[in-house]
Amino acid sequence: MDSSKETVTVDLSGSISSSNAVQLEEAIMAQLSGKDGAPLLMDASRLEYISSAGLRVLLRIRKNFPD
Repeated sequence: MDSSKETVTVDLSGSISSSNAVQLEEAIMAQLSGKDGAPLLMDASRLEYISSAGLRVLLRIRKNFPD
C-alpha cells in the first residue's frame, strides 16, 4: 500500500438492502474513480441494517480494492 495516497473514507449509515444496494455501489465507485491504489476505509459504525445484497456490494468492492 502506498502511504502517500489519500485514504478514501465512506461513511455507511442507516440501512442497506436490495432496494438501495446498487445506488450504494455506484456512489462508492464514483468516490474511488481516478484514485487507483488509494486505500479505502468503510466506516459502518452508524449502519443499522445490512441485507445480503448489501454485503455482496461490500465484498465485491473489497475484492476490487483490497487496500
